[in-house]
Amino acid sequence: MTTSEQTSDLINCVCLDDKVIRRQECEHCAIRQRMLFSQLDLESLSTWLWPIHQMRCDARTVVYHQGQPAQTVFSLRQGFIKLVRYSENGDQHIVRLLGPGSCVGLEAMLQDTYEHQAEALTDVDFCAIPVKTINAIQHQQPGLCKELGRHWQQHLSQADTWLSTLLAGPVKRRVSNLLVMLHDLQKLPNNQVMLMSNQDIASILATTEETVSRCLSQLRRDGLITPLQKRYFTVDLPGLAANNA
Repeated sequence: MTTSEQTSDLINCVCLDDKVIRRQECEHCAIRQRMLFSQLDLESLSTWLWPIHQMRCDARTVVYHQGQPAQTVFSLRQGFIKLVRYSENGDQHIVRLLGPGSCVGLEAMLQDTYEHQAEALTDVDFCAIPVKTINAIQHQQPGLCKELGRHWQQHLSQADTWLSTLLAGPVKRRVSNLLVMLHDLQKLPNNQVMLMSNQDIASILATTEETVSRCLSQLRRDGLITPLQKRYFTVDLPGLAANNA
């Protein structure tokens, strides 16, 4: 079975099940101001929106594979997705984390295949928007071009931050920077952060799981993070900032 066939089967079984798929209701979206169609006149576009579906997937679901034909952009409503790039020898590296309001798979607007594998870190809720629909809407409302540009700029800014704070300097500082970045991305109450697995953290920081484990243990001993349940922690943001100075 090819990668595309495996992905199709996965989506048909998990994402497009009648119990979890709904027609879009953009006008009632709770976070519409952060979504791709935030500035559009939806009433005049009602006939163009029917191909869009709101979908839900479980954590660890692969939304699309690297190299898969790119025909859809995903506008993330809830949850978090990691973008993973695989090398020719099978090594993987997490290149970006995306949260609510983000567009996933934007490269579908410009090229035929996806550059990364998109995998749900948590349960996710998103709108699947066919590229053909986006192109049609752009002809009706050119303001969508500005929104697409805004999302591209967000991706570029995050990539710059990623390179400057997560891939340079001592590993302990990079772990601290990641904790602050996750806090800003997740926006959980009471300075809480949900950490992904040590394997994922090692992939992000280009280090080993053992080194990540040692750094997290040291941060716990220093009182900068406090475990709550499973992978949830409270973080001392001023302390982490001082630790990074």
